[in-house]
Amino acid sequence: AGPSSGGSVDAAIPEDGQAWGLYSDGDLVVRAVQGSTTTAGGNLDATLTDYPLLDDTAAADTVFTGTVQEKSSIDATSVDGTRLLLSYDVDYDKAASNAELAGTYGIGAAGQITVDRSGQFTWIASAQCTLAGRLTPRPSGRNVFDASLAYSGTACPHQNGTTVSGVAYVDATSAPARLVALALRADRAIGFFAIGVRQADPAGEGA
Repeated sequence: AGPSSGGSVDAAIPEDGQAWGLYSDGDLVVRAVQGSTTTAGGNLDATLTDYPLLDDTAAADTVFTGTVQEKSSIDATSVDGTRLLLSYDVDYDKAASNAELAGTYGIGAAGQITVDRSGQFTWIASAQCTLAGRLTPRPSGRNVFDASLAYSGTACPHQNGTTVSGVAYVDATSAPARLVALALRADRAIGFFAIGVRQADPAGEGA
């Protein structure tokens, strides 16, 4: 799914019905969401966990009900009146491509992530914290990648050796293209997110 009206949501709902999303206020990512969706006869039910990113507010589950129009839009509302309006991105119908993914993406003050042509990346967050992982095309043939990464170092925001997994996709409708990624630990208590803006293609062909 593409951004909501207002352009404040980046979301992906792959074929397994799991929903992954980031809410932004301008260039600032303020919340992440992850949960499950089910559809039947044009109706949608979703239970999403909301993760505030700017303060210590605890994550909370929210239930949405609404409608889905295939390859068009999702329009759902929670019991407290929060509206979720998402539009379909036709790029989702393309097969995920490592060649299109490969490149260097700037993530603001957090530096850069370079993804090679095999989907592997290493991000040096600081002298004492490195994140290494891989983005792999999902077997569905859609334009979404499985994401897995591990934290290594004594100054990481999560414990040394912590692993997280989730999804990533390239928003090629933006100029320059953007890499959107969201991953959680197995207990869904902590995770990783990034929205990167393409800076350059990687040197060499890679594997």
